[in-house]
Amino acid sequence: MTTTDIDTIALELGNKGRFSKTELRNVLEKLYPGRNENTLRWKIHDLKEKGIINHVTRGVYSLSGQKRSYLPEIPAEAKKLYKSIRQELPHAEFSVAQTGWFNEFMLHQVLRTYLVLEVEKVAAVSVFNTLSEQGKKVFLDPDRKMFDLYISHAENPIIVKPLISESPLMELDDIKIASLEKLLVDCVCDTEIYSAQYQEVDSIFKRVMEKYTVNIGRLKRYSRRRNKTEKVAALMNINSQDDGQSYI
Repeated sequence: MTTTDIDTIALELGNKGRFSKTELRNVLEKLYPGRNENTLRWKIHDLKEKGIINHVTRGVYSLSGQKRSYLPEIPAEAKKLYKSIRQELPHAEFSVAQTGWFNEFMLHQVLRTYLVLEVEKVAAVSVFNTLSEQGKKVFLDPDRKMFDLYISHAENPIIVKPLISESPLMELDDIKIASLEKLLVDCVCDTEIYSAQYQEVDSIFKRVMEKYTVNIGRLKRYSRRRNKTEKVAALMNINSQDDGQSYI
């Protein structure tokens, strides 16, 4: 679902406060004419997952309030890279992220950023080799020493690392990227990649919560996958046993 589609939904339904599933479907049918029932049902599910709409009660929805869904600007380089890999590996699961996305939440802006390409484990080496042959400055699952010696001084480096199963991803402009919940947890876990961001991790979490809708259930599931449940819960100031679905 593109940002233009999301803007259209907000324009059509934003003044209603609450709206029925039928009203929502009518807007979706205009945006996606000829789509079948399963597709429309998935679009509604996607809107809920992204935090764009809230489920008020059976058959009734509302747009998210002052907090917005996180929809980062995807760099042209990332789009080009994603599409080229998709052509090479049409069935592989992978996503992109840009460390610079954290800058809007940070006091000290980071000028040197990395493109992070996460690929399912069986394809990671293949993607690394392909990008290396293209002359890209690419590094495969680097450790702290490699960061200090090479990556921190490289221009436009690309980091390839295995994609953790059940990672929360989102699709924006036909590109799969890390969701906001994944970015937050990765910031806590991948301190080599997000070393500068980790230094401001408390304020990053605070500013994210002030500005954007966060799916708490998704956040907790992924933090459990990465064995950081208590740390992430403390940063979000939430009960680690609470399975609430969104922070609005």
